[in-house]
Amino acid sequence: MVVVIIGLIIVGYLFGGIPVGVLVGRTRGVDIRQYGSGNVGASNVLRILGVKAGLTVWLADVFKGFAPVTWSEFALSQGLHMMQPELGLRLVALAGGALPPA
Repeated sequence: MVVVIIGLIIVGYLFGGIPVGVLVGRTRGVDIRQYGSGNVGASNVLRILGVKAGLTVWLADVFKGFAPVTWSEFALSQGLHMMQPELGLRLVALAGGALPPA
């Protein structure tokens, strides 16, 4: 079970590290880090590239935090029953940058 949790933490970390704002900016020929606040988040993309691009970044950022935690919840519920599956979920969320509420 520890190997599964470590694998899920790695997946969460990799998902959380995807710079969606940079990728959306590149599709428009813009390095978003050079404009506005320099942040790669949805609000800077919204200001620089418009509503459609900003909404795309926001939705992708929500998905990249939601997906690993949801997949981990499913994987942990299907495998061996852990005493505290919430701990595994919290570690995955923390690795991906989206910590669930306590």
